[in-house]
Amino acid sequence: MRLTLRAPQWTIFRCRKRYRVLVAGRRFGKTQLALVELCQAAWKEGRLAWYVAPTYKQAKRVAWNGFRQMTRPYWAGGPRETDLSIESSRGGTIALRGADNYDGLRGDGLDFLVLDEYGNTQDQIASVLGQSSRTLRKYFRDELDRGATEANSQIAHALFKKAKDGDTTAQIFWLKCRAGWRERGGFEPSSAPVAPFLVSLERGPA
Repeated sequence: MRLTLRAPQWTIFRCRKRYRVLVAGRRFGKTQLALVELCQAAWKEGRLAWYVAPTYKQAKRVAWNGFRQMTRPYWAGGPRETDLSIESSRGGTIALRGADNYDGLRGDGLDFLVLDEYGNTQDQIASVLGQSSRTLRKYFRDELDRGATEANSQIAHALFKKAKDGDTTAQIFWLKCRAGWRERGGFEPSSAPVAPFLVSLERGPA
């Protein structure tokens, strides 16, 4: 099975940093990238990888169907619907969890973790302001709608300034994301077992 990633996704997938933080818009493909990463990370006996969304319902709504479709050829058994988890034929396990039940996240030793959709929710903003969510949406609708756009604009401006000032990392990131530049070469060698699917860079028209 071949799984393809676009150039910006490919850059993150190839990164060997222990911690990676991604700030991206809705059409970037964060969830698809997360599922590919989880499948790769859990392809070994005894390994445990989690996808954690702000709520359990959100984890199921956002990722469960795509996750089942992507992993179907490699199930050791049927997916556990009540637990939102799947064990691979090699003995690794991937599970979906919600941070709303934080006590339920304790105790398991994880080999890989994805935290998805972790901008502040409107409920969290309302809590900080000491208001109800309904009041927040009623009186601050424009601010809520503009907030994410303005934040993205400020970050983009800061990144652009760093690139202009000679920051090589910022220049590379900008050219890959905005100009469509890409690196050539294969995937870096790893000591982990090779999963039975190929993750490759999506090639544009010649």
